[in-house]
Amino acid sequence: MSLTILQAVLCSRFLATGYFTTSGDRRAHVPLIVVVSAILPCLLPASPLAARVLKVGNGKPYSLLSQAAADARDGDTIEIDAGLYLRDAAVWRARECRVLWYV
Repeated sequence: MSLTILQAVLCSRFLATGYFTTSGDRRAHVPLIVVVSAILPCLLPASPLAARVLKVGNGKPYSLLSQAAADARDGDTIEIDAGLYLRDAAVWRARECRVLWYV
């Protein structure tokens, strides 16, 4: 059983009963922090908090489109200033990126 499935089973049991049943009639209260720490790893990959804004242009952290494309991660926003980006080819491998061109 993978860890995420185990976490889901344990959390659903806790939410349904308020207790984790151990052996026999013994029941143990589980602090909220334990439940949150079990659910949190499942939510982090889809979290928009990980998204960044990459700025491309003269005087910006990235001077070439290819530099920003190489550093881009899924969900990032790339802001590109107006200008000529000669002799530069960019391959965008990140998914669900927003590219904003300013003219």
